[in-house]
Amino acid sequence: MEPGETLLAAAHRELLEETGIKADLKKLSGVYNLALPDGTYLIACYTGRWKSGKAMASDDVMALRWALPSELEDLTFTPNVRDAIERAKLLLKL
Repeated sequence: MEPGETLLAAAHRELLEETGIKADLKKLSGVYNLALPDGTYLIACYTGRWKSGKAMASDDVMALRWALPSELEDLTFTPNVRDAIERAKLLLKL
């Protein structure tokens, strides 16, 4: 987050910066702490629907692709993000 930025505004900005995508983010689906050797990170997961932009990975993204809900089981995620995805599916009524 940048000084004075709300969590939701940071989520919108990070999504655009890291993926080139704009989305209608509204609902928080999870907040998690991730402790790594280089520091502790707060991961806030929001759910929403794609609005615009072509998905392209930036330098901070290991991989980026569109996936159907049925394909998610075989993918690797940051710890706890799988739980946030399950909550997001419920929030979006998928």
